[in-house]
Amino acid sequence: MISKERVRELINLGNENRNLDYKGAFSWNEATNDEKCEITKDVLAFANCRDGGVILIGVNDESGALEGLTEDQSTSFDQTKFNSFIQKYTDPRHTANVHRIEIDEKRVVVIDVPEFSELPILCARDANSSVNNRKLILKKAALYKRTDRATSEVIEDAQEMRELLNRGLLRRQDELLRAFKQIIQPGEANRPTEPAAEYKSEIQESENYFSGIAELSSGSTYWTVEMRPESYIPVRIQSAAQIQSLVEQSAISIRGWTFPIAGRVENAKWVNFDGGSQAVLKSEWRGPEALRVYRSGLVVWRSTPKEDRSAYAGQTSHRLSR
Repeated sequence: MISKERVRELINLGNENRNLDYKGAFSWNEATNDEKCEITKDVLAFANCRDGGVILIGVNDESGALEGLTEDQSTSFDQTKFNSFIQKYTDPRHTANVHRIEIDEKRVVVIDVPEFSELPILCARDANSSVNNRKLILKKAALYKRTDRATSEVIEDAQEMRELLNRGLLRRQDELLRAFKQIIQPGEANRPTEPAAEYKSEIQESENYFSGIAELSSGSTYWTVEMRPESYIPVRIQSAAQIQSLVEQSAISIRGWTFPIAGRVENAKWVNFDGGSQAVLKSEWRGPEALRVYRSGLVVWRSTPKEDRSAYAGQTSHRLSR
């Protein structure tokens, strides 16, 4: 939540800017559809602005003076109702944070608009003025920006459009990198627990099994994924046939790539062993993939990376345990 001190600083600036907009006193309940659409335009622009933006209701937009709101005006700005309106025009749906606070004994509504998280926010539909039907307040499929003049306008410059789309791409890449970092280098709170002794024995058996596959042996570059229940129960899964069925049901497909590929049962050559079932698959477009599943619920998967293996020196293993 934005602090009173921060709101006071924004008021004391006395001028609107790229990340700040002032609005005089009014009631959201009594506002016309045109007035609501004008604020929605600001929300669309702030959502695409680096670091988002803040709209202060109850501050004179010409002088920057704190006017304050009546109690009815202040309470009319309900977060649910406000977002229900703006989300009709935001694609993807975007949410603003609405706060009612007091500064120097005067009521102010703060609309805190965060920057988009992954994709820039498009205007979802047209909005024509109810006073002049030829006047378009909001334009469908438009991307809005904040200008140095503190106005909200449609992006029409190709370079600005590319910069916004590139920022969206970078934000998605950052999110993906953070997710991978948490998986590969989890924090203390999420760090996998040490497996029970019984699991250790099965894990070692799996290592011996993989060692018999040339490209998955200890001298190679590979990915390893381990999944296991917290408690050890030797016969958690009743049969090898049930193991194969569970793998098929649990397999996921991302852009045509199935994980684990053994989940495509028609391609899998399952071999049962004492305590579970295993499968090895090879293809021309990706390295070998091996899967070993125990009746205890332990799953160990290993595969070589698709990239040129000559780029790696020595053994590279990334192990995930849950």
